[in-house]
Amino acid sequence: MESILVRVGRLRKDCNWEVSSFLYQDFQQPNPPLIIHPANFDLEERVSIVSDPHPPVEAIYTDGSHLEDETAETLAIKEAINWANSKGISTSIWSDSESALRAISSFKSSNPLIQETQQTLLQNPSMQLNWIKVHVGFLGNEAADILAKQATKEGTHLHLHAPKCHLKKMLMNLSLNKWQQDWDSGDTGRAIFNILPKVTLTPASWSRESILFATGHGPFPSYLYRFRLHHSDICTCGEKGDPLHYAISCHMTLSYHFTKPNAENTQLWWKSVLSNKLSRIKIAKLISFLTENENLIKQPPDATSSSDSDQISLLHQELGLMD
Repeated sequence: MESILVRVGRLRKDCNWEVSSFLYQDFQQPNPPLIIHPANFDLEERVSIVSDPHPPVEAIYTDGSHLEDETAETLAIKEAINWANSKGISTSIWSDSESALRAISSFKSSNPLIQETQQTLLQNPSMQLNWIKVHVGFLGNEAADILAKQATKEGTHLHLHAPKCHLKKMLMNLSLNKWQQDWDSGDTGRAIFNILPKVTLTPASWSRESILFATGHGPFPSYLYRFRLHHSDICTCGEKGDPLHYAISCHMTLSYHFTKPNAENTQLWWKSVLSNKLSRIKIAKLISFLTENENLIKQPPDATSSSDSDQISLLHQELGLMD
């Protein structure tokens, strides 16, 4: 993903990934800073981010919130400035996009659309830009919002160069979709898949002990036997020593038991236990107990052989008596 971002965003080269194509012409390319003396750049004073509780009725209100990112908001502001300049009107323009207004007031912006808006605004020294809270009942802002909705269906189609952040978002969504497809069709990690079927960039709030319990990769005979670290996957009580066994049935871990789930509710039980903070604390104590008493939960390697030797010795005694 990072290589595509560099290739398209910096090297200005087209790139393909999976079935998607990325053309560098579709995305904004940064411009050098404006060549203007800082003393003549007064937009920091003419762009207000402080919301006025009583905006004027006769003013220009803009909205582009029904399109992606602040590019539409900036374009709406730019067109409003152009219209006011063409009519020779000196008025105030109100927008509910704080990010767009902050970008316009910045002297160091390299965004081409922002720079065009700044140059247009500098041509009319008496014009002010102001921020207004969205959806709080201001008639001008509400009217602009309704017209923006209408324009998305009936307005003129405009081709806008998407900013670099939009390319990042596209790549992130494609990566998540690919990750989800691999997770759905994979052969490994099915135990975790049943608990967390949807991939996400937000990490689960699981401790190390919760991860060991959910994956089964912990101090369990079933796991140790799988990697030839123990001779058997059977607990000392005679049942298979997996995490569920120690959480609901083993008599040696009775103090850490959970309510035994029905067969049809086992998957729901796993989700419920691992999503509950108190249950995760109980799991941590269970794992600590199993780690500290590992020899107690393992079936001794000579358990079977000792019983066999006892039977052989008894047989020898009987043969001796017969002689």
